[in-house]
Parts: sequence; structure tokens; C-alpha cells
Amino acid sequence: MKIQRDLDETKIILHKTIDSVLQRGERLDSLVEKSSDLSVASQ
Repeated sequence: MKIQRDLDETKIILHKTIDSVLQRGERLDSLVEKSSDLSVASQ
């Protein structure tokens, strides 16, 4: 059925989007940590 196929495709896209958001969050956390380390080191 077309509806089921569309739902399956939407689920795949959502999973990829969620994975991307989580990876971006990890990179942001890493940047915040590095920035904090630089701030401490500069004092």
C-alpha cells in the first residue's frame, strides 16, 4: 500500500534527522568543553 510505503519512508527520514541532531549536539558539547578549557587555560 502506498500509505504504508510513505509512512515507512517518513520513519526512515525522521530517524536520519534525529541521528543528525544528536551528532550535532555532541559536537556542540565538545565545542563548549574546549571553549571552557581554553578559558581556564588563559587565566
